[in-house]
Amino acid sequence: MRTPKIRKPKMKGLWTSIPLVGALSCGCAMIPPSPEVSRAPPERARVTDNNSRAPEEVPELAAGSAAESTGREVEGLTLGQALELAELWRPELASFRAEIEAARGAADQARLFPNPTGVALVEAAPFEGRTTAEAEYILGISQPVVLGGRLTAATRVHEAEEARLLTEAEARRLDIRRGVQGAFATVLYLQDITETQGEHVQIAENGVEVARIRLDAGEAVPDELLRAELELARARLEVRRARSLREQAVSNLVAELGDPQLRVHSLDGALDTALEIPTLESLSSRLSDESLLAPAKAEVEVNRARLRLAESQRIPDVNLDLFYRRLEVTETNAFDVGFSLPLPIFDRNQGRIREMRSRVTAAESQVRRTRIQLDRELRQLQQRLEYALSASRVLKEEVVPRAEQILEAAEARYSGGDTSLTDVLLVRREYIGVRLSYLESLREVLQAWADLSPYVTH
Repeated sequence: MRTPKIRKPKMKGLWTSIPLVGALSCGCAMIPPSPEVSRAPPERARVTDNNSRAPEEVPELAAGSAAESTGREVEGLTLGQALELAELWRPELASFRAEIEAARGAADQARLFPNPTGVALVEAAPFEGRTTAEAEYILGISQPVVLGGRLTAATRVHEAEEARLLTEAEARRLDIRRGVQGAFATVLYLQDITETQGEHVQIAENGVEVARIRLDAGEAVPDELLRAELELARARLEVRRARSLREQAVSNLVAELGDPQLRVHSLDGALDTALEIPTLESLSSRLSDESLLAPAKAEVEVNRARLRLAESQRIPDVNLDLFYRRLEVTETNAFDVGFSLPLPIFDRNQGRIREMRSRVTAAESQVRRTRIQLDRELRQLQQRLEYALSASRVLKEEVVPRAEQILEAAEARYSGGDTSLTDVLLVRREYIGVRLSYLESLREVLQAWADLSPYVTH
C-alpha cells in the first residue's frame, strides 16, 4: 500500500504566550488629567492622501479636522495612535473644550465691578426769559456698589461650572477610549479568526489531497472525496465570512475615531502579543471609582456655589451718586452727594435660596446613588476579568495543546487508513472550534479590561 505524504498544516502557535491588553494598559496608564492637556505625538504610521498620493504621518493627519482627513488612508494603525486620533477628532470633546472656555470667559466677566453711569442734566430751565442763563447744569456719575460678596460668589459659580465640565469631559474621554479599545480588539480578534479559518482551509486541502490519493489507490470510495471537498468548500466560505466581519469591524473602529471617511487598511498589533498578565494584574490593584464619581461630586459643588450666590443676593446693591451743579442765576458752583438703596421688604430672594438648597440635597443624593452603581459595576467587571483570564489560561495551557495532539494523531491514522473520514472531520472541526474558543477568550479579556480601564488610578 502506498502511504501518501501529507502537508502538515502550519500552526501559528497562538498559545505560545497569553496576549492582549498590555497595549491597553500602556494606553490607559498615560491618560492625562484633562482633555485640554497637550499630549505627546503617537507612534508614526503610514498615511496616504488619495488626492496627492504623498506619504504623510499620523500626527500630521491628526492635526486637521475630521472633514480635512476625508480621503486619507492609514497603514499599520496602532492602539495608541487610534486613541490619540479619537481624542483629536471626536466632536463631543471639541464641544467640551468650547464649553470650558465659555465658562472661563463667564468667570472673568463675573468678577468685574459694574461700570459707573455718566449723568448730564439741565434743571429748572424756564420756558420764558433767559432759559440758558437761569437753568441749573448738573454733571456727575452714579456708581453701583455690590454688597454681600456677590461678585466673589458669582465668580465661584462659573469656576465650579468649569470644574464640572472638566470632569465630565474627562469621563467622556475615558468612555471614548473604552469604545476605541473595544473596537480595536474586535478587529484584531476577527483578523486572527480569518487566519485561523485560513488554517482550516489548509487542513481541508490536505484532507482532499489524502482522499484523492486513497481513492487512486483503491482504498476509498468516491463519496469520501466528495465529503472532503465539501469540507473544503465550507472552510473557504467561513474565511470569506470572517473577512466580511473584519471589514465591518474596521468600519466601526473608524467611526469610533470620529471620521467615518478614513480608510484603515491594517492594524499594527495582534491578540497573541498584546497582553502582559503581570502588568494587567498590577494595574488591577489600583482600581478606584473616584474618577468616574468626579462629575457627580462636581455637580454638588456647582449647586453649593449657586446657593452661596443666592444667599448673597438677599442684600441689595447700593447706588452712590456724585454730581457737580452749576447755578447760572447766581453763578455759583455746588455739588450733590447721595445714595439709593432698595428696601428688601417683599423680595428677599427666599424662593431662589430654597430652590438651591433643594438642588444641593438632590446632587448629594445623586453622588451616593452613583457611588452604589459604580461599586457594583466595578465588582462585576473585576469578576468578569478574573474569569476571562482564568479561562484564557486553561485554554492556552491545557485545551489547545491537547486538541493539537488529537488532530495530529487523527490525521496520521487517516493517512494510514486506520480511521474513517467522518471521524477525522469531527476532529478537525473540534480543533478549529478550540482555536476559535481560545481567540474568543482573549477577546473577552481585552474587552473586560477596556471596560475596567477607566477605573484605574494614575
